[in-house]
Amino acid sequence: MSRPDRILIDLAAGRSLSGTVYDAIVDSAIEHRMAGLLWTRAQKGEISAPQEVRERLESLDLQAWARARMLQSAFGQLL
Repeated sequence: MSRPDRILIDLAAGRSLSGTVYDAIVDSAIEHRMAGLLWTRAQKGEISAPQEVRERLESLDLQAWARARMLQSAFGQLL
């Protein structure tokens, strides 16, 4: 696992974010399981990102949500 991008360290620490988020930062966020946190900040308008990066973060969030719902449904059927 590579070292997280500097913006992700600020993100994890709850600090304000500076700079623009690009695909390489999203890749690092995915690797370090921080894409959802990055998307939350993007939704609030706290980060600057090109539209395609915002759409990628949103897509990742929807995929995670769908997976969680599938798991919840499967575990519900087991109980």
